[in-house]
Amino acid sequence: MKKHSVGVLLTLAVMLGLSAVAHGQSLDAMTANVPFRFVVNRATVPAGSYSIDRVSSANPSLLRLRSMDGTPVAVVFSPTDPGADGTIKLVFDKYNENYFLREIWTQAGVHQLSTSNMEPRMAKAEDHDMVSVGGAK
Repeated sequence: MKKHSVGVLLTLAVMLGLSAVAHGQSLDAMTANVPFRFVVNRATVPAGSYSIDRVSSANPSLLRLRSMDGTPVAVVFSPTDPGADGTIKLVFDKYNENYFLREIWTQAGVHQLSTSNMEPRMAKAEDHDMVSVGGAK
């Protein structure tokens, strides 16, 4: 009987662990339709629909950005700030007509991205705004 109880508890622990991994991964998963081209890392990507998810459940700071056809666009490393309110969106810095992905807001928290090499030069521009694009789970 004792062996049976240990086996059941071990099975439950494994099932709960897998559930937590799957749940944790889904907290950072989102899609967004971005109506303008933008820069992420050092790549300029076209307007379109994108999905964002964790590369691995073992590292919640590593996010993958893909076009909806599955083409990889970028992998970003960004620790999660858990202070978010559950809003799902992308936040961009806008300099004149140039957009730079600055933050990824997921249900798990806010991921702040590092500044692109081009951005400091454009920061001197008079026309600077922040723009957000809503996302969906």
